[in-house]
Amino acid sequence: MDFAELRLADSLTVDYNYSVPDTKDYITSWQDIDDNEGVTIKKQDYYYLIEQSQYLHDLIHTNRLVEYIKSLGGKTYNQLTEK
Repeated sequence: MDFAELRLADSLTVDYNYSVPDTKDYITSWQDIDDNEGVTIKKQDYYYLIEQSQYLHDLIHTNRLVEYIKSLGGKTYNQLTEK
């Protein structure tokens, strides 16, 4: 439990180094976009998006792990040593 919570906390603080994107001009839902439309981006931007996607994937799964452990009655070291 301690490891999972520390990993989640690090993900939300230390590992979070992404800028907030300006999405004011992008109000269309991805489902409404034509499948035949394409877009060209720089390779660097593409890999930045991949990195963000991996970060979100890890963040979501770590949060789910913490919640699952808690649902099973899991406790941190401090909770186990309290009298």
